[in-house]
Amino acid sequence: MKSKIVLFGAGDFGELTLKHLRIFHIEVECVVDNDSSKWGSSLEGVAIYSPEHLLTLGSALEIVVTMRNQYDVIRQLENLGFTFGKNIISYSEMLYSINLNLGDIVSGETKLKPIYNGFTPTYKFYIETAKKERYFLRVYDKPEHEAVEMETDISSSLASNGLDVPNIMNLGTIEGRAYILYEWISGRVLSETLGDLSLKEQYRIGLEAGEMLKKIHAIPVHEYPTLPSYNIAYHKGARYKTELFNDDDDGLHYVDRKLIIKNKGKEKAGKIHTMNLLHGDYHTGNIIIADSPNSSYLEPNLVVIDFGHAHKGAVEEDFSAIIADGYIHPLFATGVIHAYYNGEPHKSFWVRCSSYVTNRLLGLVCGRDDDVLNLSNQLIEHKSRVLSSYNNPIEADVPYWYISQPLVYDSDYMKFYQTIHTIYYTRQRGFCLGIFYQGLESLNIYGIRPTEFRFAEYGLDKILTKEHSVLDVACNCGFMSLCISEHVRKVVGVELDQSLVKIANITAEYLSVTNCSFYCQDFKEFKTEEKFDIILSFAVHHWLGVSMEEYGDKLSSLLNPGGIILLESHQIEPNGDFDKITARFAGGRFEVIYDGDIADYVTLPRKFKILKLLS
Repeated sequence: MKSKIVLFGAGDFGELTLKHLRIFHIEVECVVDNDSSKWGSSLEGVAIYSPEHLLTLGSALEIVVTMRNQYDVIRQLENLGFTFGKNIISYSEMLYSINLNLGDIVSGETKLKPIYNGFTPTYKFYIETAKKERYFLRVYDKPEHEAVEMETDISSSLASNGLDVPNIMNLGTIEGRAYILYEWISGRVLSETLGDLSLKEQYRIGLEAGEMLKKIHAIPVHEYPTLPSYNIAYHKGARYKTELFNDDDDGLHYVDRKLIIKNKGKEKAGKIHTMNLLHGDYHTGNIIIADSPNSSYLEPNLVVIDFGHAHKGAVEEDFSAIIADGYIHPLFATGVIHAYYNGEPHKSFWVRCSSYVTNRLLGLVCGRDDDVLNLSNQLIEHKSRVLSSYNNPIEADVPYWYISQPLVYDSDYMKFYQTIHTIYYTRQRGFCLGIFYQGLESLNIYGIRPTEFRFAEYGLDKILTKEHSVLDVACNCGFMSLCISEHVRKVVGVELDQSLVKIANITAEYLSVTNCSFYCQDFKEFKTEEKFDIILSFAVHHWLGVSMEEYGDKLSSLLNPGGIILLESHQIEPNGDFDKITARFAGGRFEVIYDGDIADYVTLPRKFKILKLLS
């Protein structure tokens, strides 16, 4: 008996799954959902019921969970008597289990798997034939014949220009939707591979990717007069926003890592005029290291995929994605830039990049409509991440993960850089998705929290003197300790993670810093007869396993008379709670001498207080 297919989940993913299945004439019996307000209605014409309706459909069922919280739903279904792997099946497994005849697309019986990577608004599938031939199928939501022809022409031009791109095997229309059938590229997606390679290998592959980007941009844009230009829409959004302001002080400003726009409709942040053919989404997720017996990191067989975003515009648009990659894979992104510009780029490159990113972010925030709201939110997060690479993007700082060409070839520096990154990425305790928590801008070490920027924002240069001794609680990699070392007599850092302490000591040795000592110890167990003039507590109190009252007792006992504590909030503390937490910590022993705010990572503002021990 043929199994009935039922979807559990009537949200966006359920709707997308229905659209997928209809392309291939796969019928869905019904949709079930826990939201009672949807019962009795329909999704794409398919009736929606309560989950209990499943019990009336017999045993020949394949229930496809189309919700984000799949584990909770699977447990719910198991409680109803269904079995994971028998009645409960993933959409990918269900689709792959069906032998389909795709008619003119591919001859013979085929199996499909959906692919969800990327922002391109198309449906993507992996296809495997009975003869083990493999293909990549992209189906557009509409006829889109012009877009298909454009992508075909661009792929042909790039291939003739020496760029490795997937061969187009077929194109046409299925169920009123245009499609392109590509050869399947067997290999590893760069975004999933770079982390396994040495920094030297990452840089070398970056050089190759930079040469490939040059080939894309070298295609004459006048050959494609109907190619869209997205840049116009972003600038319109920026103009729309700035017209809302009426102030004599016009222009774009970046204050406390927040973008401030005061303008009467003028565009100030550097105009971009040159138009090139752009990939539109050039990053590590759209580059594959193809399997090849002759491929190595010295001669990687790189293949560029997904030209669904191709348009004309300024080269800085393609580089914005590379800059976003830089905070995770700095050597790769540095290599792309070095190859593209045959060395160091001119400062104007960074001016144009920061101009583009800020303008596009404004356009996304102010010029979007409800139809693209979800996509815009993802892109806003992406552009905010790019901005976090800069201390001041309006003044066109170079992103501080970027490594100048002389440093790349400085063997001592690269040995140090490779060593600390290897230790950090292989440590047992995961944090910040593998990215350094603390950054050290002067050494091009990207981290979520840039140390030298924070040093200035806290105003530590106005507090510290050469006579001071400092305690840095839960000091992480010790970068703040090392940053302040030249301003004080002595710094002691305490950190539970042995790997981070090792990085701190290696960095101190590389910088020839001799007045910092780092101890691997749980701060609850830390004991010393020494008293300190200043204690730093940067968003760590929540993780120490002691009450704020106990924490205040301990720190006050470690201070010299009149000593100072810098206490910083966590992100998890709502506004107002930090004042209450500080009051519990102080217990009448301290006076607050300064209240401050810091936004050292675009979306993560925090509060801090400077407290002085009362006599």
